[in-house]
Amino acid sequence: MHSYGQLELARNRYRAALAANPNHFWALNNLGSSFLEEGDPAQALPYLMKAQAIDPGNEKVIRNLAAARQALADNAGAKPEKTSLVFRNSKE
Repeated sequence: MHSYGQLELARNRYRAALAANPNHFWALNNLGSSFLEEGDPAQALPYLMKAQAIDPGNEKVIRNLAAARQALADNAGAKPEKTSLVFRNSKE
């Protein structure tokens, strides 16, 4: 939804989902992703980190988290996600 220009509506829905279930993986990932797409990786990071803690192998959150950390110039923090993604893809 946030990719169709309805960012605030989408965020409100993600937040409502998180109010009902603080561990809702997709709400965490998508809320983080919405901040990342808007150019606010610092606000995206806590949501993405929590999403990764829930589903550490999910490639979408791995990519989002790596992008957020890289955008924050935390290249050392971005490397583990990128490495694990490349490693997993080489096995497929």
